[in-house]
Amino acid sequence: MSSILAAQGELPDPSTVGPGMAGFLTFLALIVAAVFLFKSLNKQIKRVDFPESGDPDAPAERTPEGRTTS
Repeated sequence: MSSILAAQGELPDPSTVGPGMAGFLTFLALIVAAVFLFKSLNKQIKRVDFPESGDPDAPAERTPEGRTTS
């Protein structure tokens, strides 16, 4: 492709070439998708329910497999 452009003799000025409308719409779509994903993630994290432990400074008990229980 660059050989075709070089053969024509006219190359666009690199300072005036930009991503255009397609680049803007792609960037906008990514931003909109990220906003919806962040909202969904926030909703899912708020749904997580975990048991409250009595004393946060107490050492965790270990099972025979080596896992902590609390």
